[in-house]
Amino acid sequence: MLVVLMLFGLCSCGLEDIPTFNNFIRTINGDSLNDNDQEYSADRIKIGVLEPMTGQFATAAADEIAGIKLAKSVFTSVLGKQVELVYADNQSDTGVAVEAAQSLIDQGCKVIIGSYGNLLSLAVCDTIEAAKVPMIIPSCSNPLLTTTTDFCFRVCIVEAFQGNSAAKYIIEHLPTVLYAVPKDDPDTEEDESQETPRVNCYILKKASDEKASAQIERFQAKMESVFGSDGYVRVIEYPEGTTDFSQYLEKLSNLEAQAVFFPSTAADAEPVLYQAKELGYAFRWVGNSDWANLFEASAEAGRENTLYLNNVAYVAAYDNEAEAGNNVAVVYSNTVKTRFTDDEPSENVALGFDAYLVAIEGLKQAGLEASGDKLRETINDIREMSAATGSITYNGGTGDPVKDVVIEKIMNGEVSADYIAAPKFEEE
Repeated sequence: MLVVLMLFGLCSCGLEDIPTFNNFIRTINGDSLNDNDQEYSADRIKIGVLEPMTGQFATAAADEIAGIKLAKSVFTSVLGKQVELVYADNQSDTGVAVEAAQSLIDQGCKVIIGSYGNLLSLAVCDTIEAAKVPMIIPSCSNPLLTTTTDFCFRVCIVEAFQGNSAAKYIIEHLPTVLYAVPKDDPDTEEDESQETPRVNCYILKKASDEKASAQIERFQAKMESVFGSDGYVRVIEYPEGTTDFSQYLEKLSNLEAQAVFFPSTAADAEPVLYQAKELGYAFRWVGNSDWANLFEASAEAGRENTLYLNNVAYVAAYDNEAEAGNNVAVVYSNTVKTRFTDDEPSENVALGFDAYLVAIEGLKQAGLEASGDKLRETINDIREMSAATGSITYNGGTGDPVKDVVIEKIMNGEVSADYIAAPKFEEE
């Protein structure tokens, strides 16, 4: 750094020499320059990348950055102009994040991608709104982000939406879930509704798990939107600290449950799934995205094999092999196979890839001179855009995407896509 400062002093460099300084920043952040990037032109379109490149979140954020760079290597221009990625390190610190975001705005970035970490993104909401610069967030699922400012858009689905996707999977894909008259439930007061045919599906929930509540609410709402009041799905709760689940599993069996939605962590789900298999219950279990860690939870529990997880399904935002049924997903999959030869990239690589595509699509639709409110409106108008994680639509101007969701199923130790919950839009 001393050498750099000396060079700046010798050259009498100031803010007017930002292009040279940007070259230096890009190089030290690992985005090596090629022949076409030796000099930045004021005629290029700048997209800011606000990510923790140092600090406690740097390792986790690296996948998002890799996805952004991957997309830039494939889609290098928009409106006939080269895209320039301008990086700013928020150092995993909310105070620094505000300064870093402002630096990207001051350098003329029309859109900002980032940041990993809900708090780091929340910290800059006021800054981007004041400057009217849209921010595309790859993986943050906190609902406050898109309610705090109209200039914030996310690529991942909010956690609550997983309940909606799980319900669609049960309704549209599992033929065993039919209308049925439940057996008498001694824990429920008798009323006329007990004789009403209902969807033969129930929900299992740990009593203290508030994180699951929003997913359960969306699950129940989807069921009722399809089947009316007959589609109400009851919740069976068990106390925190429970280790013997036999009475709750027996209750589900007595109610003739065929499918059970169980939003929980993998650590909470694993003993329930194991005991259900040991007791001979064959419910069709459907979980949330945390169940992607079921194999790890099984290993920690010391299980000899994972056959008890057969037919277990869970919500996932992306599947590397499913390719989500569109050409962009195929391009992403093929590109990933050539760039990530050792390990399969995480979902955040795909989300970073798609965040860049959203930025490009917004710029393309807005035009060269557009910025601020106009650019925000064009992003809001994106509908069924092909992307690595499925088609993306910003429906209703909330900043939250409506998109394809993959349901994974476990069979004989392998995970594969069993269903894609694709959104349906009514024609105007």
